[in-house]
Amino acid sequence: GCNHFHHPRVPISIDITKHMEETGHETLELVEEYVNLTEARNSIRMKNIAFTRDHGRTVRRQFKQMALEGDLMSGGDYDEPRKCLRCNQHFQDALGMLLHIQKHLEQKS
Repeated sequence: GCNHFHHPRVPISIDITKHMEETGHETLELVEEYVNLTEARNSIRMKNIAFTRDHGRTVRRQFKQMALEGDLMSGGDYDEPRKCLRCNQHFQDALGMLLHIQKHLEQKS
């Protein structure tokens, strides 16, 4: 097996079988065992695709469908209010935020 001494650990895709075949890895380990993901310095900065023209409509539609079907684990409520990255308005839940983002995108059209 691989001891990871000669290359970094990286998140893998959903296709775990392909990853294991290509790398010779034989076991899987949770990233939380090596990195404290709750510390800000360990955060991964990612673009919010809900704001993009390419993916925003799909993200909002899928989220809305999940909300209607009751598939949201906690109802989408935030632990503390979050602000819109465009206008700094604050929201208590993800659904309100996504509906707000949609208005920004409609204003651009």
